Amino acid sequence: MKAVRLHKYDERPRVEEIPDPKIQDPLDVIVRIGGAGLCRTDLHIVEGQWADKTDVRLPYTLGHENAGWVLEVGSAVTNVAAGDTVILHPLVTCGLCRACRAGDDVHCDLSRFPGIDSDGGMGELLKTGRCLGDLGLDGSVLLQRGRVGSAGLASLSTWGLRLGLRGGRSMVTR
Repeated sequence: MKAVRLHKYDERPRVEEIPDPKIQDPLDVIVRIGGAGLCRTDLHIVEGQWADKTDVRLPYTLGHENAGWVLEVGSAVTNVAAGDTVILHPLVTCGLCRACRAGDDVHCDLSRFPGIDSDGGMGELLKTGRCLGDLGLDGSVLLQRGRVGSAGLASLSTWGLRLGLRGGRSMVTR
């Protein structure tokens, strides 16, 4: 697949061919990206300002504001299926640790942040975790546990029409 990859800080990212992500865990979800937003955080990453904070190994794929369609799911994923339209909450959590079970998933022991500390969505495909969703637009758009952050809203506003979402729909989160 093609992806926008950062090889060295303070250098321009490049578009290159990399292997497609594969389902490795029963809770993995592969998403075909319809859109990945670019924000100032991405530029800070390219400039190396987050290098000490994220511990990311270069090269990696940028992009933490992502939306698209589910391509494939792991064997334990029951809440989304191939073909579902999704907006991805930037923080991928396990949903199983003490923090996640207490509703404090921002402190998940196994969290990762695609596009910040692992490969992101500026590519054709993205491997993420199951979407724990409460949001429904046309019965299909899902977000991680009831939280719509600026990245989710940016992805929705930027790519919603492209994904076939139309105005006049309601969004409900816990």
